[in-house]
Amino acid sequence: MKKPLDAVVVGSGPCGALAARSLAARGWRVALVDRHAFPRQKVCGDALLPDAFDILRDQGLADAVVGAGHPSSVLSVFSPGGYEVRVSGDFLTVRREVLDVLLHRAAIQLGAEPIVAAVSSVSENPDGVCVEFRSGPTLQARACILATGADTRLLRSLQPVISPAPTAVASRCYVQSSRPLDRLVVTYDRGLGPAYAWIFPVGEGLFNVGVGSVYRSQKRFDHRSLFERFTTVFPEARALMATGQIVSPLRSAPLRCGLDRHALRPGRLFLGAGEAAGSTFPFTGEGIGKAMATGLLAADAVHAFLGGEGEGLDSYASAVLRLEPRYRAYSAAHRLLDYPRLMDLAAWRLQKSHWLAGRLSGVLQEEEDPRSLFSIAGLLGSFFR
Repeated sequence: MKKPLDAVVVGSGPCGALAARSLAARGWRVALVDRHAFPRQKVCGDALLPDAFDILRDQGLADAVVGAGHPSSVLSVFSPGGYEVRVSGDFLTVRREVLDVLLHRAAIQLGAEPIVAAVSSVSENPDGVCVEFRSGPTLQARACILATGADTRLLRSLQPVISPAPTAVASRCYVQSSRPLDRLVVTYDRGLGPAYAWIFPVGEGLFNVGVGSVYRSQKRFDHRSLFERFTTVFPEARALMATGQIVSPLRSAPLRCGLDRHALRPGRLFLGAGEAAGSTFPFTGEGIGKAMATGLLAADAVHAFLGGEGEGLDSYASAVLRLEPRYRAYSAAHRLLDYPRLMDLAAWRLQKSHWLAGRLSGVLQEEEDPRSLFSIAGLLGSFFR
């Protein structure tokens, strides 16, 4: 690549792949960099919610992803005291090693140039941005999108105030089981403490089974013990394990939730997108849809900048921050983890109130403001409807 690039995207997950694809589709010369060759393992719940579907449909990628996934129409959420709330919707599970290959390939097909290398540093110079590798030639480009997931080392080299600590930690393994469970299950069971767990079918008797915990500097969870507790105290998990066996190691990864303003624009010619910028929702831990959304917004801003709009890159942070009220609502819900009785009350009301259950479905479909559900006013309002 002797000719200078228009843009470099570092990180080839769903966020980076869609950002690079969007830029390549508009004729820009863009490199898509990842330290790993594809396919590769990725710790994730593997679940796509409706917001991710909408993006994939808009990008013309839905058919390929749906064909590689396992559809479900019901999500079961259990409160700490065992109250179950069932929500109908269009849900899909796709193993990340499969999803990421599909999106990476889609970017390359439209002209993004793949590079497999570990980035050692990024910097700005009068000609644009400089991306250096542990081995191999340096890349020069006019702009750069950092979609490095929860790894913030490159962002912090540009903007030291970005926090190195994750917001949460999640662990998952795969279980092969004959149990006929064909709905997504999420639980905040009291036996797990202030943590959550899930069981997601991915097809052909395979299940993504995992646990997550809020990151607290004063308390670190042993996720192996937490997983063993989950598969012992939670009935669905206990039954699943009784009819199956673990077929992959329990792997862990940090999560960055709730939007990090400093990470959105770490440098004059750099944008941070996806989980690198904290795009994962608090409370639910859903990150794929919002990662893709921020990747596309970053691509729009870079496209405007490359096209000569002087304020092009400046538009990105304001576009992402329009989502901030939704994140604040999920952060409020996240704090419910410390109040299991209040969570039980909310789940009990969801069982009794068709209005409140409709709000939950609407929130998952992104048709409702989550503040209508995750607030004291929303909960109290259900008693009068």
